[in-house]
Formats: sequence, structure tokens, C-alpha cells
Amino acid sequence: SKETKIDLYNNRRDKLISEFRKINIQCINKYPSNSVIGFIHPKKNYSELEKFLLDRNIVIYSGVKDVENSFRVATMSVHFDEKFDYIINTFRDSCIY
Repeated sequence: SKETKIDLYNNRRDKLISEFRKINIQCINKYPSNSVIGFIHPKKNYSELEKFLLDRNIVIYSGVKDVENSFRVATMSVHFDEKFDYIINTFRDSCIY
């Protein structure tokens, strides 16, 4: 059967949350949306992480008010799937450097 847009975004959400968990980036949404998801970074605050990622051509969104080191990631990019491994590896680097 053909994957619907909703299936696509749900799969992206689940894969992103799962891969981030492996590098200690936790999802902060009790019921995560399949389009924009909130996370907490283990080391960097939003502005540090934003700069680190922008230098590597990844855009994130501001975090949740009053939640330290939080940020949000959108799964709607047409390039999300082809760039997924790059995204995960870059976030992994952000936890190390």
C-alpha cells in the first residue's frame, strides 16, 4: 500500500525520536507531533546548538519557554529522508564537540 503523508511524517517522527534517544537527546513532548518535535540537548543551549548546526546547514527552531537547552526539529523538509543520516551524525557531533 502507498505510504500516506501522515504515515511518512509519523515514521520520520518515530525514527528521529529513537535515534536521538541513542545519543542522549530526549524528546520533551508527551504526545509528539509528527511535524515539529521538541527535544532537550544534553550539553548545548539553544543559541550554541543553533550556531553549531547552521554552520553545517541544518536549521532548528527555538525551544520551549523555560525548558533549558530545548529546541525543536521539523520533519517536513522534502530533503529529510535523504539527509537523515547526516542530520543524526551532526547532532551526535554536537553532543561531543
